Amino acid sequence: MQVLTFSGINELRSLGKEIDSAIVSKRVFRRHKNPDGSTGGFVEGSATAAPSAHLGEHALLLDNAKLLDSTVADGNSTICGDAKAECNAKVQGDAEISGGATISGMAVVDGHAKVSGWAFVGDKAYISDYASISGDARVIGNAIVLGTSHISGMSVTTVNSFVPFEE
Repeated sequence: MQVLTFSGINELRSLGKEIDSAIVSKRVFRRHKNPDGSTGGFVEGSATAAPSAHLGEHALLLDNAKLLDSTVADGNSTICGDAKAECNAKVQGDAEISGGATISGMAVVDGHAKVSGWAFVGDKAYISDYASISGDARVIGNAIVLGTSHISGMSVTTVNSFVPFEE
């Protein structure tokens, strides 16, 4: 087992698959083993990645975050804080899930999208580009949120909603 020490968390993304543990600012990280046997991304010691979850090689699971069930975190995605992805949800691209946010069902968060606060994205919702969902917002059903759209507060976007690009 090879253990390396770094000063920045993003440096973990550039490590080869042969590195299975690292220490960053006194925080311990280990590689996740994906269900198919492939080498996954780094999981902080206080975070939880289910054995059935897939964590891409460059994805990060930080703090107390949870990657549960058969969820997927791929690309350069980050799940941090007390956030969780569950029930087959996908977080990919450079997307970030933080705070106490939950991604559930068949929902997909992609691109550079951010979901934070206590927001909930579920069912078959699709969030992408630079969209952000925050506060206590709920995006459910077949909702699609794209561009630089921002949904916050106690908003509910549902069923077949489409929130287009904002300027």
